[in-house]
Amino acid sequence: MSTIAQELRELFTKINIYVGRELLSFDTLTDAKSLDPVQSSVCLLIRGIIESGIKSERDLTAISIPWAYHSPTHHDYDSFVKRVREDGLPNVFVPLSIFAYRGICYSGFANGLSQRTDLPAVYVASPGRMNVLAQLLDARDVASLRYPLVAYRDLVSILRLPNNGYVFDHIRALPASQLSELTREVATKTPRDSLKFVLGLRNSSEGITLRKQWAERIWARGLSASTGSEAAISVKDSNIGGSLTQIQIFGAALD
Repeated sequence: MSTIAQELRELFTKINIYVGRELLSFDTLTDAKSLDPVQSSVCLLIRGIIESGIKSERDLTAISIPWAYHSPTHHDYDSFVKRVREDGLPNVFVPLSIFAYRGICYSGFANGLSQRTDLPAVYVASPGRMNVLAQLLDARDVASLRYPLVAYRDLVSILRLPNNGYVFDHIRALPASQLSELTREVATKTPRDSLKFVLGLRNSSEGITLRKQWAERIWARGLSASTGSEAAISVKDSNIGGSLTQIQIFGAALD
């Protein structure tokens, strides 16, 4: 049976052969043992949130976690079974702990990569992961995660898109990535036409200007960032007799 690592190596090899150079490569960073303190920190963070009354056990166990993190075959499952017991958490928090831990590690990797290479690096989290991190991290960390998605709010006007009489950039509580003129314009098109439309904008002088100013705002805060939408389209407990197509559109998808 092949492992995910083996499959990735095979995929990387095929891509590198196709492009005629080493575009993708593997690199050994650290032994997993060195991340044990991170595992413990996540468990203690969850325990502290419960003990302080910020969230109840019921609130946190109600958070939807992908099935893979519930499985005893997950790479981190055994270590977290031991970790939650040592740090005073019920076993039911193993999936949440693993899911949060992996997100924090991915964010830490992007931050470490930017420091090693002195180049910008971004970890783009899934909606589910963003939702979990928003539940556990403090307000400053959450604001930092959300910043790239709001930093371009007033820049969309550079694209000179029709607003059909409505502009929502003055309401900070509403997500720019879902209510900008760009998002609403794309929402009226088919998926194929949406891709063509956004590609055209990306290559336009206006699109280039927007991306440049957006990047300057993000990197002014540091060379690494972690972000992602907290809104997801989910289908649960359903029997699908035909085809199901899920499309998620982000107003920030210019780069």
